[in-house]
Amino acid sequence: MDTLLASKELITDAINQIVMDYSNGVQIQNDKLKSINQENEQLTKLTHKMTHEIAEKDKLLSRHEKTIHEYSVLINDLQETKEKEISEKEKHSMLRTQDKEIKRLTDELNALKQKHQPKDTVKPSIGLTPSSTNDNVSEIILEATKKEEVQEEVKEEVKEEVKEEVKEEVKEEVKEEVNEEVKEEVKGGEEEEVPEVIIITHYKKQYFIIIGEEPQYIYGIVDDELGDKVGEMQGKKKVFYLPSKK
Repeated sequence: MDTLLASKELITDAINQIVMDYSNGVQIQNDKLKSINQENEQLTKLTHKMTHEIAEKDKLLSRHEKTIHEYSVLINDLQETKEKEISEKEKHSMLRTQDKEIKRLTDELNALKQKHQPKDTVKPSIGLTPSSTNDNVSEIILEATKKEEVQEEVKEEVKEEVKEEVKEEVKEEVKEEVNEEVKEEVKGGEEEEVPEVIIITHYKKQYFIIIGEEPQYIYGIVDDELGDKVGEMQGKKKVFYLPSKK
């Protein structure tokens, strides 16, 4: 009888030990699952934050590309306008110069004709002008041709210099405007603070809570954004408001 009781006691102790080991194993697994769930919540929060930041940066880049395109079109229009204005000014200046040069050459030619015209004789016709007069006229015409070529070269050089100056001035103005716009947008983005949240689950429905907030409110989730207050955390207990309470 004593042997039977001893065996029974040993069996009971073994069973209790098995139950205790099983309970400890279940507790360890629950702790691991809890830790994994917390990590998943943190990763979900980080993913949501990064997705939001990427979307905002994409919008900002799109606006900047549109702005740069608009400024490029503006620069081209301004360049075309400047070129037209320069071309018109050059045409008027060239015409005035040519008129002056033609008048000067005409006066010199008339003066030479009068100087070499024989006195008390009939004015020689074309082809009968003395050779010295022809030589002088040829020299005057050659000189006028050379001057015209030099004017064309100077005009082209001035035109290129004006174009470069206009381009540089327009580019500097555009750069300053784009930099000011980017600074304002970046400054505005830095002032906006995004609260750090974690996701909790209640009856298979997810909610947000803000880390470090006192008291710890529970917020609804609307389109992955922070919604209205729907309850409070009282210790580890979730207390939800009645439908009438805001």
